Amino acid sequence: MTRAATTSRAAPAEAPGARTAKTESAAPAPAEEKPAEEKASPAIGQASAARAGDFPDAWAVRSPMAGTFYAAPSPGAPPFVEVGATVGKADQLGSVEVMKLFTAIRAPFAGTVRAIAVANEELVEKDGLIMWIEPADHSNEEKQGN
Repeated sequence: MTRAATTSRAAPAEAPGARTAKTESAAPAPAEEKPAEEKASPAIGQASAARAGDFPDAWAVRSPMAGTFYAAPSPGAPPFVEVGATVGKADQLGSVEVMKLFTAIRAPFAGTVRAIAVANEELVEKDGLIMWIEPADHSNEEKQGN
């Protein structure tokens, strides 16, 4: 039996000033313009340097346990998802391995992957940020359990 990934609007501790609710009116700080070569999405298996304020409509997908995050089903295989990918509810986003037991991390709702916070084969803590997903329907009732 596998456990589903948890989602939350709370930002990780290392992201001060992160948006925690859709009703918050603070606008994110304007981003500095970067040269074109720096705007490219991260290479497969690399973490993107995203903060909560970068994606105000995105929800955090967190690890259900401490372990090793795997972005692909096997070495050399393409990743389950990449930044910008559209995912459906329950699509596999990655897996976390603990003592040779792999737990699938699944999308809690349909949406678009906006950032991946951990690299392939990187250690993650319980409730550690894995990625940001912006919901397709922009409603938060299902995700908050209301």
